[in-house]
Amino acid sequence: MGTVTLAQPAKATPSTPVVAALCAAEILGLAGVPAGLIGNELSIRYGLRTIATLVFVLSAVAGGLFGFTAMLPYIAVLGLSVVAGFIVQGNFSNLTSGVLAVAAPRFRGATIGLYSCVGFGAGFLGTLLFGVMLDQFGGTSQLAAWVLSFGSCGLACLAGAAATIFLPRNIWQR
Repeated sequence: MGTVTLAQPAKATPSTPVVAALCAAEILGLAGVPAGLIGNELSIRYGLRTIATLVFVLSAVAGGLFGFTAMLPYIAVLGLSVVAGFIVQGNFSNLTSGVLAVAAPRFRGATIGLYSCVGFGAGFLGTLLFGVMLDQFGGTSQLAAWVLSFGSCGLACLAGAAATIFLPRNIWQR
């Protein structure tokens, strides 16, 4: 058996944009916890349906308009991505709590399993749709492609807001 040696290039210093993007991604990841906690606390105070709808609408605006950041300076895009990401993550804790609160105790495990499956499946399909739209509307060099791709994210958030508004609390008891 041979051995594999990983050699590092002589000048492997990350550029400033790469480091800035990594820092923004880390901040966004860490900001998800307080965003979720704040969303959950607001839901306790003002009602899950009200706060979830508000976060969905704010996420639709933030995500839907994010495509326009393609014409801004790099550092502005990074800053706005952290803000938009914070807003979008505001619903993860309160929606999970809400689903568990209305699930029949006997089916909580199955309910959260289905909830996770639907959520991760939608995340996969949304990412796929985003990439297809980006390619179909001219690729990464076209502002319209970015606007339409992020606009599809905004539409998904509006669908979440509509479901939150129009689905009855006692959906299974009809």
